[in-house]
Amino acid sequence: MTSTTELPDTGWTLPPSTTLDAMLDQSGGDADFRKLIYGIFTMTVNFDRIRERMATALGLSGIQYHILMVVAELTPSYRVTVSLIADRLHTSGAYVTMESKKLMRRGFLDKRPNPEDGRSVILELTAEGQAAIDSFTPHLQAINGELFDGMGPETFARFREIVEHMAKTSARAADTAETLAREHAEIGDIAVGAVWR
Repeated sequence: MTSTTELPDTGWTLPPSTTLDAMLDQSGGDADFRKLIYGIFTMTVNFDRIRERMATALGLSGIQYHILMVVAELTPSYRVTVSLIADRLHTSGAYVTMESKKLMRRGFLDKRPNPEDGRSVILELTAEGQAAIDSFTPHLQAINGELFDGMGPETFARFREIVEHMAKTSARAADTAETLAREHAEIGDIAVGAVWR
């Protein structure tokens, strides 16, 4: 038997976590919005798990796996530079350069001078890199089949639009969170002080 203890009514209620009308219910509550955010966090954790396991199967880190796949995807149509990879993965060129060097040492990538820009290099898959991707592709297809099971073409197209939109807005939101953390650290001090009063 489970016992419940009623807490005294303090008159305080959890404020909505958004002010966007489209995210609130008719009474101004944000329960559905919060469920969505929790779902996104769960999905993000699972995506990270998938990426790390796929990378581990190839003996790579998560970012190395992504770099390898971006080079493989873009090579037929583009001269794949560090800056192009960094833009695609929303990360810094210095980070891509550091991890690309590790992939070169593994024998998965090679580089050559960029004929259009003497300051940069073009990254290409080696035969060993191609063979690693070929051997892993059936497993990748099975994982993606599970991940997007039941999603039709219209839903997939709309989902892509949402993800592209939220990749931009989430970057801006993360910047805002970092600014708040720097400028308003005293909020945490106030909260801790209130607990100990």
